Amino acid sequence: MKHFLKLILLLSILSINIFTLAQQAEYMEDQYSANKKYYELLDKGKEPSKSEEEKYLYEIPKDLSKELLEIKNIKKKSYFRLLKETWNIDHYFTYAQHEYPFKLSSSELKSNLIKQEFRKNIEIKILTIKYDASKESEKREVRIKLKTKLNELFEIKGTMKNEEINFLESKLKKLKVALKDRQKNKNEIVEKKVKEVLHEKDEDKLKWD
Repeated sequence: MKHFLKLILLLSILSINIFTLAQQAEYMEDQYSANKKYYELLDKGKEPSKSEEEKYLYEIPKDLSKELLEIKNIKKKSYFRLLKETWNIDHYFTYAQHEYPFKLSSSELKSNLIKQEFRKNIEIKILTIKYDASKESEKREVRIKLKTKLNELFEIKGTMKNEEINFLESKLKKLKVALKDRQKNKNEIVEKKVKEVLHEKDEDKLKWD
């Protein structure tokens, strides 16, 4: 009876996980379609509805919302595009795997660092638009802000590299330990493989690979 209850519990957990994954997949598909329609609208020279714009402005960080509104009258199409990109970071986060092929200690850490980079790139784009529209007397101040943001972006990229190095060093250390143990138990491992090839029973836990 106890084993049966455990089985029921495991099946329940499994079904919940499958349902959650299905929901996530459906949400991502819906957001992909919404993104496609949004950018197609902008490419046609049209604008999203006021309610959609307000939704995005409300759901992104307040500092970025303020910065974006400052460029609305300068370059409206870029404003709407950057608004959606900013919202996507927290609500429809995707990135090209070939642009970020490295591995870190956790996928969450990797995602957080990439999100930081995305946000910083948006801040830089905003400042670039402001710089182009600024009077000569104002350009120096904007340039200083731009340099600050680029320094921050440089640090984020440096953190990515450091985390990648830490991950690789940790993996290499484990591989060295595993290799040392493997060499130490060479005779036993080879004997185990002999039994495996000859289909002989073997209770040994040593692994060929």
